[in-house]
Amino acid sequence: MKIFDFDKLLDTLTGYLETKLELFKIEVKEEVTRLIAKAIIYFVILLLSAISLLMGLVALAIVLNDLTKTNYMGFVILFALITIISIFLFSKKERILEKILKHISKQAELDEVKDE
Repeated sequence: MKIFDFDKLLDTLTGYLETKLELFKIEVKEEVTRLIAKAIIYFVILLLSAISLLMGLVALAIVLNDLTKTNYMGFVILFALITIISIFLFSKKERILEKILKHISKQAELDEVKDE
């Protein structure tokens, strides 16, 4: 009888590594699934928010049309307002991007701590 059975040790080590690899694959699959689910949820929320915003802006334009007693001035006013806001946001895009990335980074750290 041998003290060290290298074939058995090699089989055990191989089995251990295969198990670890399978576990890693399962964990990666779960994480990818979780990320896809989050992306879908955020997309639906974003889509519904955009639709709500659009409907609200159209309603506001109609109200402004009634106030100005024209058929188009409310839409012109909102167009000008949205254009000004867009130009302002475009000029501050780098600063806004930095803040968003910091927020995402902090949220990812919180999620990692929560998962542990």
